[in-house]
Amino acid sequence: MHRQQCLKPTDELTVTVTVVDSRTDAEKYDAAGGDVTKPYGEPTTADDVAAAITVTDEDGNPHNDYTVEVDPEADLPDGETPGEYEIPAKVIYPDGSEDEVTVTVTVTDRFPDSYSGSSKVVNKPFGEPVTEEEVKNAIAIKDKDGNPYVGEFDIIVDAADLPDGQTSGEYAIPVTIVYPDGQTERIIVIILVGDDALVDPEKPALPQADGGATIPYQLIGLFLIVLAAVAGKKRKREASF
Repeated sequence: MHRQQCLKPTDELTVTVTVVDSRTDAEKYDAAGGDVTKPYGEPTTADDVAAAITVTDEDGNPHNDYTVEVDPEADLPDGETPGEYEIPAKVIYPDGSEDEVTVTVTVTDRFPDSYSGSSKVVNKPFGEPVTEEEVKNAIAIKDKDGNPYVGEFDIIVDAADLPDGQTSGEYAIPVTIVYPDGQTERIIVIILVGDDALVDPEKPALPQADGGATIPYQLIGLFLIVLAAVAGKKRKREASF
């Protein structure tokens, strides 16, 4: 005979309840498209778009288990036309659910359209050669509002045309500015090499003796003193007669 055990009202039972989250991954996570900025001349890739997408859970923690599929009908910018582009993409989760996002790609203007190079005149004394560094230091790059450009750029100087300082005159040195986007701008730097006969403009030129040698001012002064003394004695003799 089997006896059936009855539970008393005071007996306690432990019941395990399993709650199944029936939501899809797309419902559990939040996908968002970001922004991509590309310099002029540099094409945008699908990897650029994917890198701009973020996925987080309900608490804002990053979630990385997903793939990105860029809309095959989307025209990824080739970098040749500045502007803003909206690129649609899908975030595909392991359970097959999807989120749709949009990534904004901005292609910047060509540097020569936004910036321009200018140069100042380089003055060199006769006999002193001009260096590439002096030419580069004479160049300034500013934006349309006149603000200096503080980024990186390369300067290519045509070193073959640099004056050696042995011939006075004006020289136009071609210089190429290479901007970060690969665009170039050609400008001229003016070099003025002084005349070998130029002297301090505050002083008169020294007179020269026969043969071209300069006569020091001290000797000229002594000569004038002696000449004045001789003239004075001559006047005294004439007065005594």
